[in-house]
Amino acid sequence: MKIGYLYTSDDHDYHEALCMIANAKGIDYFVFRLSDVNTEDMTINGLFWNQAKEGLHRRKTGYPEIVDSRVMRRVHDEAYKSLSSHCLISGVSLYDKQYIFELINKSPYSNYLINSHEYQEAALEKYLECYGEIIVKPIRGNKGRGVCKLSKAEELYAVTTHDFTELLNQNEYKAKYGDEFLAAGSLIQPYLNLSANDGSPFDVRVNVHRGKKGKWVRIGKMIRLAKKEGLVSNIAGGGYLLSRGINRFFENEVNCDPKKINSEIKEIATKIPDVVQGGYVNKIQTLGFDIGINRDNGDVKIIEVNGNPAIFHPIQLKTIFTKFDYYEYLYENIDSLMKNQIGLQ
Repeated sequence: MKIGYLYTSDDHDYHEALCMIANAKGIDYFVFRLSDVNTEDMTINGLFWNQAKEGLHRRKTGYPEIVDSRVMRRVHDEAYKSLSSHCLISGVSLYDKQYIFELINKSPYSNYLINSHEYQEAALEKYLECYGEIIVKPIRGNKGRGVCKLSKAEELYAVTTHDFTELLNQNEYKAKYGDEFLAAGSLIQPYLNLSANDGSPFDVRVNVHRGKKGKWVRIGKMIRLAKKEGLVSNIAGGGYLLSRGINRFFENEVNCDPKKINSEIKEIATKIPDVVQGGYVNKIQTLGFDIGINRDNGDVKIIEVNGNPAIFHPIQLKTIFTKFDYYEYLYENIDSLMKNQIGLQ
C-alpha cells in the first residue's frame, strides 16, 4: 500500500510523525505538494522518512494508490486532475457553507442551526432589522478570513473586522463592501454574543474522523477563546486553545448544566456527520464542528462545519492513529470507491 499525504501548509513535526508511524507499519508513505507532481511521467518528488538519517528526505516515486488530500478540490489544476484520475482521493472539500446548512436544515437536527441566508440586499436589511447585529462571512472561506460584524444605526453601517471598526453611509458601505460580498458569495447570520465572563468570544471545536471500517470517531473537543474584544475565536484569527478543564469552564462561564451541553455536543458529533455525508457521493474523511454556546441559557448551536479542520497539537496523535485505521478501510475497498470517484469526473 502506497499513500501520499497532499498538504498545503507546512507542519514539519506532524508530517514527520505521519511518515515515522507509516514506516513502522511497513507502509510506503510520503508527503507532498501539488507543485511536486510531474503529470508527464506520473511521478511525485515526495518527502519520505529516512530511518538511517532520522528525518524526511526527498525522492521521486510513482503515483500512490491513495492520496490523503488536505487541499480544496481543484478541478482546473492539471496535477490535481491527473491524481484524481489515477489515485483514490481521500478527503472531500466542503467548500459551500450554505449547502451544508441546507443539508442539516432538512434533518431532524435542524434545531442546532443558526439562522443563515445567502447574502442579498433584502436579506441583509431584514437580518439587521431582526437581530440588530449580524455576521457576514465568505461561503467558501476558512480560518476566519473575510469575516466581519455589521450593525446599522441612524442610516450608518458599522463594519467591524479583525483589525478595526468603521462607520459608513449606505453608498460608502455598498461601494466598499456590499458589491464585493455579493460578487464573492457570502453568508449572513445573526451575531450571537457567545462570550466568556470577561467578554472574550469563545466556541467549541469538535473534530471527527473516519477510522476502522469507515466508522466515525470523535477525535477531540476543545474550547477556542478569542482575544478580548476579538471578533472570532479561530486560532488563525488570533484566538487560543483550551483543551483541558472544559467542564470547569462551562460551570464558571455558562449558566447551564455542563451535562446538558456535553450531551448536545455529543449528539452533533455523533449524528450530523452522516447527515453531511448524505449530500456527497465520495466518502468524507474528517469534519470539524464549530459550536457556539449561549452563556445565558446554554443553547448549543452549530456555527460552521469544516471539511478540512485544523489538527491542533492535543489531538494530533489520536488523529494519526485513527487516520491509519481508515487507510486500511480505503485500501480494502479501493476498487468500489475508485469507481465512484471516476464517475464524478
